[in-house]
Amino acid sequence: MNTPLLLAHRGASAVAPENTIAAFRRARELGADGIELDVQLTRDKIPVVIHDDTVERTTNGRGRVCDLTIGEIARLDAGAWKSAAFSGEPIPTLAQVFESLMDWLKPVGRAQPCLINVELKTERFFTDGLEQQVLNVIARYNLQDRILLSSFSPWALHRA
Repeated sequence: MNTPLLLAHRGASAVAPENTIAAFRRARELGADGIELDVQLTRDKIPVVIHDDTVERTTNGRGRVCDLTIGEIARLDAGAWKSAAFSGEPIPTLAQVFESLMDWLKPVGRAQPCLINVELKTERFFTDGLEQQVLNVIARYNLQDRILLSSFSPWALHRA
């Protein structure tokens, strides 16, 4: 029997901090077929996985993602707002997400590989090069067949 694919929005964000590796792993444990995540660029052009334009809602930091370096982003706590059990959970880079889920993305044997919907977050600020940086990371891990790109911006999709 054919059934729809189940993608966990920002991972298992009801039970773990959204867009974190903990949320993505929990989604797998709960039986999701894949995940949806949001990607933006840091000031130094590293694709990081976070939904909001700013870090205030989901971390202990302040500022726009596009104004922070990867070093500044890496020092933020993206888990404590959800629960003390997730204290210290970082904002991951897109590469870190792929690395942490590689056994799900490219499973051995008959296991079903996951699908990742990567949403390109380009709505509020000009994000020069986001699409190319994301495509570079996807190619580095040879995941072209496991990734769906989405965006509210038709221009971002055209550039991709």
